Amino acid sequence: MLKFANEVPDFFRLCPGNMLVHRINRACFVGMMLMLVSCFNQQDEKNASLKSEIDSLNAEFGKDLTYDSLKLAEINRLIEVSDSINYQSGVINLAITSSRIYMSNFENAEALEMLNMAEQNLKKTDDPGLEALVNFYFGKFNFRINNSDIALDHYLKAADQSLAAGDSSFYSKSLMNIGNLYLEKGAFERGREYFSKAIEIDKKTGNFDNLSVNYHQMSVYHLRKGQMDST
Repeated sequence: MLKFANEVPDFFRLCPGNMLVHRINRACFVGMMLMLVSCFNQQDEKNASLKSEIDSLNAEFGKDLTYDSLKLAEINRLIEVSDSINYQSGVINLAITSSRIYMSNFENAEALEMLNMAEQNLKKTDDPGLEALVNFYFGKFNFRINNSDIALDHYLKAADQSLAAGDSSFYSKSLMNIGNLYLEKGAFERGREYFSKAIEIDKKTGNFDNLSVNYHQMSVYHLRKGQMDST
């Protein structure tokens, strides 16, 4: 049974044709696995297989945020599956992916609804990493609709929570977004302060992807600061 569970996703990945269809087939497979879980013993082991497949599907959906109603329907299906096995991390991460897709299509009401769902499910967990994730995307949402003060509050919470979770990469991203907000507000030195902190962390951890972004933002700081100084 478990051997079959591990092999089916590989089969779909190898099929020719539209990759979204393959992901949908894999999502249907997750639903089939859910029904089988209720029919057999060793439920914890089977749930672990389900959770792994849910995470894999969510990662694939998150790679392409192009609006697609079929994709969103399958994400909702996976949210139901995750909730039925009390997999709150799955619910939260899927809701955030759905929110990001809605944001990419400027459907702000729907995006906020999914973020609220993620926030509600935080009450069923005690995970600072998930709390950081939810606050981070609330920050992005509010920045997008020009609520910069609310966005800053969420980013500051995300920074504290990611630090508590020991997630240096997400901590760095949160600091960078705080720095960006200060730049937008014209508080250039505060922005530089947060970029410098993020760069220091990335150097220590060897996170070169984050480091390159933070160096770029530092160059934006110098450019905008120079423009301000010359006026």
